[in-house]
Amino acid sequence: MRRLVLTSLALAVAALTNTASVVLQQRGRYLTRWFGRRGWYIHLTLVLPFWAAFLATLPGAGDRLRWPLPRRLSGFGTLLLGAVAVLWLASYRQLGGTRTGNGNIFGHGSPARLRSGVFRVRPNPMYDSYVLALIGIALRRRNAAYLLLAVEAALLCYGMEAHAENRFLPDSTHPYRTIAGRHCSSSRRSANNEVESVVFPSLTEGATRARRRGGSGRWALDCLPRAPR
Repeated sequence: MRRLVLTSLALAVAALTNTASVVLQQRGRYLTRWFGRRGWYIHLTLVLPFWAAFLATLPGAGDRLRWPLPRRLSGFGTLLLGAVAVLWLASYRQLGGTRTGNGNIFGHGSPARLRSGVFRVRPNPMYDSYVLALIGIALRRRNAAYLLLAVEAALLCYGMEAHAENRFLPDSTHPYRTIAGRHCSSSRRSANNEVESVVFPSLTEGATRARRRGGSGRWALDCLPRAPR
């Protein structure tokens, strides 16, 4: 039971730390303000140890707490884990290492929302693979204790992390659609031409520049030009 609690705690702290770092960067650019482009590496330094602790404690999380599942489910667990591996690799291939580690939020790479490949089917396939992997482990080991971790991962990944990470991503399929789903007028579009690169650390500067030229800072933040693909 203690090992399961430690694994659950490591998962929660990892997700909370990642979400807090992302939200602080989006709202106040704190890490990039203090450390420049090295702010992303500070983010990784804060987050990765907790993910490593979660992965290190995961294999033995259900050793002393067994809630048996039917033996016939073990084969389905193996198949599910295989499918999860394919899904994770496909997601990683599209995201790349930088975006997987949220580098796009810290000014490394384009922040445009992905709409092709597996992201056309599911908005967060990487998080889908994490949750399904825990379900697969539960079936493979015939231990329902791992299903508790799957439920926790789903709540943390979809309820916090995905919401925070996708909150301000521009929609690459609609170059002037606002975050709230509205569209900019032609006059406001011209004002937003000043926003030359769509990276989160530059949103505030883009609003300031647009406001100085007579545009609306609110629309500079909400109506983002098409990001380069």
